[in-house]
Amino acid sequence: MSILDNLTSKFRVDAIGEPSTEESIAQLKLFSPIEVPNDYIDIIRKGTDVEINAQVEDEEGEYEMYLRIWGANVSIENSEGYNLEKYIPSSIIIGDNEGGMVIIYGTGKEGLGIYLTGYGDLDISDAIYIALSLGDLLTRNVGIENLQG
Repeated sequence: MSILDNLTSKFRVDAIGEPSTEESIAQLKLFSPIEVPNDYIDIIRKGTDVEINAQVEDEEGEYEMYLRIWGANVSIENSEGYNLEKYIPSSIIIGDNEGGMVIIYGTGKEGLGIYLTGYGDLDISDAIYIALSLGDLLTRNVGIENLQG
C-alpha cells in the first residue's frame, strides 16, 4: 500500500500524473548524490506531479496550501538546473509548495530530512526543516506546522 493511500485527514491528493518509469527512477538513483528515499520512490511509482492539498494552521487560523511532488525526471532536471550540488551538496529537489519554495531531501541543520527553501535562496542554513521523511509528514502530520515557510 502506498503512502498516498494512508494520508492523514490533513492531506488529500487533488491531482496526480503518470507514474515515473522504472528506467527514470534508476536514472535518478544514479544521478543523486544521496540515497533516494524509499517513501519518495513509493510516491513517484504511483504518480508524478502529485498535488497534495494540506490543511495547515498558523496564528491566524487554518488555511489550505499545496505541495507538489515531482517525478524522477523533473527532480533530475531541477536539481541540475538550479545547480543544487553547488549550493546544497548531498541533496535532491523532490517538489515544491506551488508558492515559490522547493522541497529538498538532504542534510541541513536538523540532519538528513525534508526541507523547504526558496528558489532564489538555495542555502541549507536558511532552509526550514519539515520532517525526517515524506512518510512522517503525510501519514503522521510530523512537521505539518513547518509547511508555511
